[in-house]
Amino acid sequence: MLKLNLKPEPRWLEIGGGVRVKVPPLDTAILRAVEYEAWRAYSALKLAVNEGDETRQLSDLEVARLEGAFALAKVRALAGQIMAWEGVTDEEGQALHITPEALDAFAAHPIAGPAFRTAYDGTVAPLLAEGNGSEISSPGDGAAAIDTAPAAAPAPAADAAPAPSSETLLNP
Repeated sequence: MLKLNLKPEPRWLEIGGGVRVKVPPLDTAILRAVEYEAWRAYSALKLAVNEGDETRQLSDLEVARLEGAFALAKVRALAGQIMAWEGVTDEEGQALHITPEALDAFAAHPIAGPAFRTAYDGTVAPLLAEGNGSEISSPGDGAAAIDTAPAAAPAPAADAAPAPSSETLLNP
């Protein structure tokens, strides 16, 4: 069974520390746009890091930087969905209006950015859990898989006749 929300309404997410943000429901269009923006930022940074030479091996530090930049780009793209917020202030404690610069700072904040991403990603968790009626399992371990075939028959006893071979077929 698939449950559809025919009237998707924006919702408030509690981020912590008295901060909450209003966002639209996370849907396929938003997810694809976020992935596109993140990969675009990642590609630009990778091009700068490897100086245009795609064959150059990157160091571990460069790879870590790129992975961090990719994660930050995803949070920045998600933050672009914020419609309203409460509890976000400037250095003087004045309420901060939503601007591209403020969204960038919010996304780059070491606590607020990841907390926002976790909260927003979490809005699709019930849909993922619903899935197609199957349990969620760790990739590749099949822990929640259901049996689709009966168990194999036990191996023949040692005194059973040997299976035919090309030699027994030629010399009856």
